[in-house]
Amino acid sequence: MQIAISGPAGAGKSTLARALARTLHIAYVDAGLIFRGIAYAKTQHASRHSSPFLVELLDKYLRYTWDDSEAHLALNGEDITPALRSEEVASAASRLAENGQHLSTMEAMTHAVMAQFSHLVCDGRNAGTTLLPNAQFKFYVTADAEVRAMRRMHDLAKQNCATPYADVFYEITERDRRDRMRNSRPFVVPPNAIIIDTSTSSIENSVEKMMRVIRKSAIMPH
Repeated sequence: MQIAISGPAGAGKSTLARALARTLHIAYVDAGLIFRGIAYAKTQHASRHSSPFLVELLDKYLRYTWDDSEAHLALNGEDITPALRSEEVASAASRLAENGQHLSTMEAMTHAVMAQFSHLVCDGRNAGTTLLPNAQFKFYVTADAEVRAMRRMHDLAKQNCATPYADVFYEITERDRRDRMRNSRPFVVPPNAIIIDTSTSSIENSVEKMMRVIRKSAIMPH
């Protein structure tokens, strides 16, 4: 079973993907975290920008794990997950993806991680297009920009990184614009994706909507 969950930042796709993976007892692959990890690693090795070096990072230095509660990414054996939650790293990953060659490399790394699992839920802006175009289930999770900015602001506050609402709103909408306008594989709603609007829907209700779709198909992991 392969489930792709796409959507803009702050819509709740990662929260729903984790919850769905736990409900189904299958792996969760956080493509956004992997992309951020690559961007972070690239900043740590600013003098080496080539795609072959990025591939080398995956093979030798970057490790992705999923422990049934949270995804983790390690660089040189050190868990860098907390550092990847910042707006700076998120923005760096978005800018890196504007380069078609780097985007292809980032997607190749994500595919390498996904190859570890027989059944999985993958979330990411392009999860239902270039990462898992043939997934049995595709969901597009969205929410009003104002709601997404408020959620992101609260998440940052929990990390002791208080950020003004106006700044968060600008960063989210700018990232949306940048991802939709990029020349290489722009961000779009995947074909045949079922849209889940979380603007006023709870996590439980949204997961239940997804589960109803999956149950109807009779495709369940063994």
